Amino acid sequence: MIEGIHWKTISRFESHDFVAKWYRKAHGRNACSAKVGQINACFAHGREYFRNASASEMSVKPLLLYYGVLSCCRGVILANDPEKKEESLKPRHGIETVDWRKTLSGGIKNVLELQIRAADGTFRELVEVCWHLRTVYRFQGPTNRLGSSGQALGDLRFATDGSCMTLDDLVSRLLQTGLAYPELTGRRAKMFRGARIASHPPGVHLAFPLIGIPEELRKLADGQRVRIGSSNQVAPGLRQGDDAKDTLIFVLSGDETHPDAFPVSHYGGEGDYMVVMLDFPNGDKLTEFIKLFLVSYILGMLVRYHPSIWTALLRNEKGDFAQPLLVDAVEAIEREFPEQLSHQLHGIVRKKT
Repeated sequence: MIEGIHWKTISRFESHDFVAKWYRKAHGRNACSAKVGQINACFAHGREYFRNASASEMSVKPLLLYYGVLSCCRGVILANDPEKKEESLKPRHGIETVDWRKTLSGGIKNVLELQIRAADGTFRELVEVCWHLRTVYRFQGPTNRLGSSGQALGDLRFATDGSCMTLDDLVSRLLQTGLAYPELTGRRAKMFRGARIASHPPGVHLAFPLIGIPEELRKLADGQRVRIGSSNQVAPGLRQGDDAKDTLIFVLSGDETHPDAFPVSHYGGEGDYMVVMLDFPNGDKLTEFIKLFLVSYILGMLVRYHPSIWTALLRNEKGDFAQPLLVDAVEAIEREFPEQLSHQLHGIVRKKT
């Protein structure tokens, strides 16, 4: 699991000469030999944690993966921020648990209610140096020609607003678990398959010709920036009646940027339809990179400090309905995090607001 193009890219950051050259190009200045070595060590340690996780049992895999995620992310911070050195990095994770003992006193059936909150530490330092944007793919009107543009997801409020987030919030919106979430939990979906996103005057159309606009997304319509209309012009072969109300139209103001209200979406690269997910309860839109980091923290700390709960989940004890989701989430961290990590090695510090 530590082979492939993305690990090859990441492993370059274990080379002194590569990092020295990359750093000079990224920041227009030379890094001292000590800092280059610090960056090398973070990625070498992170890869070794992932290597050991790939050979370990599921009973301990999430903890090893989290240590690998954390080490690599500290490498990202050091690489992207020329002012940071190993000795100046915060010694805390930057995430704290909220009443876990009380939540888990009810048994494994409550595992999705585990809450976390951001604090001073690595997580906030990471958010400051990460891209917080996505590529939105959309069809050109009623054709199957694809276009794309960047969608800035805005400041990550969770990092500073003191709000709490649950494991449920995350796995219901994680690409690898969100579609199975309603069936496995019996709870309302936070991710919807069957959207066709298309550009057509007056803006970007988010059409649901097969299932209709999900009620949670319908609330975005304000009659001005976001309107409700028909998918007639953006869903070829699925023409609706003139009175169909199956499309959210995000009205653009003369440019191609996406309005703040536009939800996070994902296109898998084939077919006509895409996946759309709801914002988080505090209004945040999160990248897959941040979601994987947070899920990894929760599962790692669950294994570390509540091993009996994790073991009970793996043993298929009563109340284990979330187990398939969590196993899939562990596999997603192992498989998908390296790709997301490689995208964050850009050498640009986000401007603080």
